[in-house]
This record gives sequence, C-alpha cells and structure tokens, in this order.
Amino acid sequence: MTFNNFLSLAQEQQIRILIQKGVRVSKREENGCKYCLYQIGNFYVELIYDFDTLELLKMRKFKCTSLLEPYLKNISLKNILKKVSFVPLAEFFEIIDPFSVLYCI
Repeated sequence: MTFNNFLSLAQEQQIRILIQKGVRVSKREENGCKYCLYQIGNFYVELIYDFDTLELLKMRKFKCTSLLEPYLKNISLKNILKKVSFVPLAEFFEIIDPFSVLYCI
C-alpha cells in the first residue's frame, strides 16, 4: 500500500487498513488527548483521541520523520537493545554467503 493509495481511501477504509497492516509504534498523552502512532510501510498514521470520551478527533497521515519527534522521549534504547540479538560477524557471513563480504567493498 502506497501513501497516495492510502490517502485516496475513505476514512473507514483507512482505519480498516490500519487495523490489518499497521504496527503501533508509540503512544503519548498531551493536552487532554491520547495520541497513538502507527506505521504502515514507509508512512505513519497518528490517531488523536479525546482522553475522556475516547472519541477519534483527528487522523493525521504523514511521511515526514520530523513529526515523530514528540514520540522520541517514550522510546527507551535499553528496552530495544534487550530485544536485539547480536550475531558474530563470522556466523553472519556463514549464514548468508561467505563471499558476500566481497560485494560490500
């Protein structure tokens, strides 16, 4: 699904795609609103809800990574590093192709 294809859909269809293919990246609260950030391919969708009623106030779609800034304080590198599995370089090339290192030069 491309960004332009997503934009051309009705909001109900966009929400359906978001449920099926979206990955929740982060959430935050600010000024009486709850913000949920999702990623679909190479673009993002931000849902903004009223904190008390959970009514959807706005659905913002964007590709610009500078709009991710408000979410950065919620991301802990410590938690990310716990989930990362490090593979020794020698094992990596054995798994892929021992000669693939030549293609990187």
